[in-house]
Amino acid sequence: MPRLSKGQLAPSIKGLSVAAARSVANRVSEFHRLRASSSPSRGDISVFTTVTSLADWSNESLGITPLSPKTLRKYVNGLYEGGLAQLLRDAALLLGDSQQSLNKKSTNDEVFKLNAQLAVDAALDMTARYLDLLERMKRLSLRSDAVGAELQCHYRRYDKHPHIKVVK
Repeated sequence: MPRLSKGQLAPSIKGLSVAAARSVANRVSEFHRLRASSSPSRGDISVFTTVTSLADWSNESLGITPLSPKTLRKYVNGLYEGGLAQLLRDAALLLGDSQQSLNKKSTNDEVFKLNAQLAVDAALDMTARYLDLLERMKRLSLRSDAVGAELQCHYRRYDKHPHIKVVK
């Protein structure tokens, strides 16, 4: 099998990604269908009240398979106006006012947890990118003295912990 070039995805990974996107799209279309119906059942809507229940939901007839919450969030944010947090709020509104007041605090907690998770994901992604750039710089410094001098300057500034920022 030939090697992949930069930016290419393996067919098996691409297939998994497409299947996950399709499953999330089916979840969103099912929510729109429930929202449009005159009297949706509480059991059907209760799946949409928490991230874990929505991620763990499995219904083969609808083409919905279980996903990780991170994958669910990734695709819902692009398919539903307002993202996953808005989908959870809309589901709480569909359940009715008495249930909404009980779920309002948990929905706000879910939104806070989602925002915190997004921040953690972004920090981890940036850390991985930074470490990857350091590795590339090390390889380039073997061929170029100017790059090596710049890398040494960087190491002097950040000492032995390049992931820690110097604060003055």
